[in-house]
Amino acid sequence: MRFAGLLFDFDGVLIESEYAGNRQVAEWLTEAGYPTTPEDSMAHFMGLAGADFRAAIERWIGGPLPESFQAAREAEDARAMAAGIDAVAGAVAFVRSLPADLPRAVVSSSPTRWIRRHLDHIGLADAFVHISAVERAGMATLNEGDKLEFELEVDRRGKYAAVNLSAAS
Repeated sequence: MRFAGLLFDFDGVLIESEYAGNRQVAEWLTEAGYPTTPEDSMAHFMGLAGADFRAAIERWIGGPLPESFQAAREAEDARAMAAGIDAVAGAVAFVRSLPADLPRAVVSSSPTRWIRRHLDHIGLADAFVHISAVERAGMATLNEGDKLEFELEVDRRGKYAAVNLSAAS
């Protein structure tokens, strides 16, 4: 079987951010008087973002989150951006083992800045269709289930790049 491309989720699939982030949430909640283990945090909050994430934590603690929670999350994000987050064991080797002409992309709700920083940290910045290719094609967003058509070209460094992206009919 030949695949037209391969899509990767990011957090927890390519980088070990899920456990680290949930550990930080559990530590903060425990210090705030809501005993929570990293396993509790992963079971109840993993995979959630934005308002859904906050609402799940508020259900867990039985009330609104103090403002200090957001400051703690921002500080943790800044620390992670500065230090980088390591790759999931085997992820880099797997991606590098794929055929060079197999298109691949990261699909994630994480901000582009976060994805770029950590792909660079784990050495995979050159391994995925870049958001700039999507933007050059005039596409404001991609949604789950969207199909794309594109061509591959080899750049001056010998790397494959997606060009002429368009929505598949």
